[in-house]
Amino acid sequence: MSHGSFCLRRLNPLLKVGLLFVLLTFGLGLYASAKHLHGHHENRDGRAGFSMDDLIGAYHGLEKTAPLLRAIENGHPSELEGATALPEAEQQILLNWLHSDRISEGYDNLDLGDQSPAEIIYRSCVSCHAAGASEGDGIGDEIPLEYWDEIKKVSFTTSVEPTGPEILTMSLHTHALGMGSLLAIVLILASGTSLPRGFIGLLGCFAGLGLFADLVSWLFAKESVAFVWLIGGGGAAFVSCTMLMMLMIIVDMWLPAKRDV
Repeated sequence: MSHGSFCLRRLNPLLKVGLLFVLLTFGLGLYASAKHLHGHHENRDGRAGFSMDDLIGAYHGLEKTAPLLRAIENGHPSELEGATALPEAEQQILLNWLHSDRISEGYDNLDLGDQSPAEIIYRSCVSCHAAGASEGDGIGDEIPLEYWDEIKKVSFTTSVEPTGPEILTMSLHTHALGMGSLLAIVLILASGTSLPRGFIGLLGCFAGLGLFADLVSWLFAKESVAFVWLIGGGGAAFVSCTMLMMLMIIVDMWLPAKRDV
């Protein structure tokens, strides 16, 4: 039986129905929150889909060097055995191009003739970086550089500014009060179940700690990217533990109440 005088199993059946729909509404809210997080933050890193880099961009800021720029700055392909390094002049042309703010326009610069980025990449890279290329151990299938539509995917450096303090504070105010109130209600209801006290306590502890770690990290994530990982981990702990408690509440309250001895 429940640990104390409050027992969900003894509630009026109609009250249980109302409580069921309240809990389903809570679940719907958590689902909508997750969908909003995904939709609002995805593609911040310039890539399709939602990733940890999107969260880092939102809360800490993100400066992600273009893969092609990073490879050229690291001297590629000279680090590969038997490969010939790019001539210094051509390497500098590519670096200047990738550091410019006219990457799309400068790709096939007619004024540069056969020293345009398009011509240099075609001469120096396509033998390996083309779909089905016989050289490069299949790298061409993974990172093709034969056409502009392929090259542009690795040519742009991503710079994302974190969310401004005014918006962050307003959102924090809403989430702290809303999510905190939701968790408090779920914890009270969970205490009225017949589940082991220690198990419910553990779930409640992780949910509360996760929620606090998630929200308080918003304030410090701009200074250190480590807090962004706390946001992700804390939020996951809060949602998973809260959803599990809600599910157990729904199941437990419909079980027959034990008679008092």
